[in-house]
Amino acid sequence: MPESAGAAPRGETAIDDDAQGLVGFCPHCGAELDVQSFVQEYWTADERVFHVWCERCRYVFDVRPTARVTTHEPAHE
Repeated sequence: MPESAGAAPRGETAIDDDAQGLVGFCPHCGAELDVQSFVQEYWTADERVFHVWCERCRYVFDVRPTARVTTHEPAHE
């Protein structure tokens, strides 16, 4: 049976290769984001943002790539 013109071929994701490493999996349930999930890239000023909905757990989140993160580490006892 032929695939519909708008459907992605089997094995492909809804995410391009550049974004796959940034939003390849849901941080809530760990499921791989496939073509059934929703991934929308948009920009606010010079900030790249991915708005994502996980089809498996229905979790909605935003991913904002960063070049550097400064954080602290708790004291080890």
